[in-house]
Amino acid sequence: MVNTLCIVQARLTSSRLPEKVLMELGNSGLSILEHVNMRLNKSLKIDKVVFAIPDTPLNDKLADFLENKKIEYCRGSENDVLGRFYHCAEKYNPELIVRATCDNPCVDWHLADEMIENWGDADYMYCKETPLGTSVEVFTKHLGPVDCFSYGAESAGFAPQNYKVHYEDNDAEVPPTLMITKCEKIDKPVLDDFDRSQVWNCPNVDELLAECEYRVFATDMLAAGLESKQRADMLVKYVDALLELYPACKAVVFGPSRKFLSRESIENYPDKAVTRFIDYAVNVRYFNIQGTEDMMVDSVGMSTLFLPDVQYHFHGMNPDDVVIHAYNMLYFILENDNPVGDGDTISGLENGELDSNVQWTLHYEDSLIQPVRAVLDVNMGEYASGTR
Repeated sequence: MVNTLCIVQARLTSSRLPEKVLMELGNSGLSILEHVNMRLNKSLKIDKVVFAIPDTPLNDKLADFLENKKIEYCRGSENDVLGRFYHCAEKYNPELIVRATCDNPCVDWHLADEMIENWGDADYMYCKETPLGTSVEVFTKHLGPVDCFSYGAESAGFAPQNYKVHYEDNDAEVPPTLMITKCEKIDKPVLDDFDRSQVWNCPNVDELLAECEYRVFATDMLAAGLESKQRADMLVKYVDALLELYPACKAVVFGPSRKFLSRESIENYPDKAVTRFIDYAVNVRYFNIQGTEDMMVDSVGMSTLFLPDVQYHFHGMNPDDVVIHAYNMLYFILENDNPVGDGDTISGLENGELDSNVQWTLHYEDSLIQPVRAVLDVNMGEYASGTR
């Protein structure tokens, strides 16, 4: 097994400068590709350098060049960079992956070594303030060992082996399924007006929506039998892996909650604990009730884990404080596998601060706002609205 594998993406069909990777760099007598290969092989931390190239006839010349130079390579779909990259990694089963591109002949192996040496327990590492074309990306296989059981023009299916669902009928442990569809042109708005009104954590959402022209659907299947924290862990690592496999991806939308996140916000998220599922996939919404002074704060997305969302119908309190309380409730529910019983109480707020002397009562109810789902309704005492 290779411990650290460097995969270099290369092709001849560049639209601006075809076959550039085979062009001689200056009067060196070496092509751009050979410079990249030579520099990366100087690394003291990379065990193997492999080029991932398309399997189209137009790239046969590239394959012949690599054969003649005795440079290792893998071939895969030109358009499905995900599949090409994945199959290359699967062949060598590395613990750590370094990603480089073949059009950067000044790639810095010293920087790559420093990144690998300081890896620690990170999932992903890249450098922001280095000269363009000198850095690489370093990451792990987020989901651990993964089997690709189907691969075609329309979709690909994967089975993450670190996650198992127990089936009592035949006493079997079976991994869930992760499916990815082909990249398609966006033919209708990603978010409707209602969903757009509930995007609170992405100030440049309109700019990103205007820039995005294509989309990929990714989902899990046969995962309902996983424990809530297991499924949450699998899903957030799935998102991290997808962002690395699709470097042009600008944003992620979580279907059940319509939570919209920029790529940057996910990559820069400071905490890698499983509770980041709340910030990735659960949307905490805010509404003014028309014709009244009442407000509503609720969450959408916990049903993915078969856990309850929360709901606050209230007046006379700063909604920002209620939103923070809602997030804390959601973290508590996920971390403790929802120990809340109907009629239990929880510490409420006084002057925006959590106060154990203020107790709010919790009841399981149907949600007041679509989609209809089971929620924990928080009775905020003197600030509560509606009839209870």
